Amino acid sequence: MNDVHGSEVLVGALVDVESGVTVGQLDASRRVGDRWGLELSGRPFSAPDRQDPVYWFRNDDYVQTVLEYHF
Repeated sequence: MNDVHGSEVLVGALVDVESGVTVGQLDASRRVGDRWGLELSGRPFSAPDRQDPVYWFRNDDYVQTVLEYHF
């Protein structure tokens, strides 16, 4: 975002229009003060058809938050 805190955001998705499978991605980070950093990551999965291999990951969505201290 070109700010003083070094904010970064990456958002994306892979979508198969034939089968309806969707795999998303979210990565964001930002410095908080001189010594702290905050990161956020997420991955959602969606597959409507049981025959698709991604279907078995449909309940494995996750979100991760990390708070870092730099010394």
